[in-house]
Amino acid sequence: MSMAHAYRTGAYAPEPSIRGRRIAALTSDGVDDDVLATLTRTLTSRGANVQLVAPRPGCIRTEAGVELHVDRSLITTRAAEFDAVFVPNGEKSVRELRWDPRAWVFLTEACENRRAILAVGHGVELFDPEIDHRLAVCADGRVVMAPSGVTLDATYDFVSAIAAGSCARARQAAAVTISIL
Repeated sequence: MSMAHAYRTGAYAPEPSIRGRRIAALTSDGVDDDVLATLTRTLTSRGANVQLVAPRPGCIRTEAGVELHVDRSLITTRAAEFDAVFVPNGEKSVRELRWDPRAWVFLTEACENRRAILAVGHGVELFDPEIDHRLAVCADGRVVMAPSGVTLDATYDFVSAIAAGSCARARQAAAVTISIL
């Protein structure tokens, strides 16, 4: 039985919270409108803050030609600022990211910092060792792969990974004692 099925049928506790978590949607021109909108809507409905991260500042154009404002540019942002990253589908978008060294640095940093990552559709190609070995640091299974699109199972696994990673970072934070004199 899958985790998502168990959740739907009530066999497990409620879905983990990602309220207040910062999630980067790593995209470029040609991103799949439906996948980006579905994931953004799903994550923000659970209280997460999704920001569009692209190779350059300004705007990007989706597959359907819709212009979207870029929240953060790969020129000025780092993956460590986010709790998770998702790479939505879009053949042109993924092709552009594959050839952008800043995208590789961003994804490598996300992997090294054990951030939850979701790759959807063509986004899976960035993590395929047969295509490219640059993201070998992600080999530990922290990447949720959804080659056929956004599914309930993939979404649940991604949300769970975000929540688990955030809890682990909170446990590692140093305790601070405040005394009032």
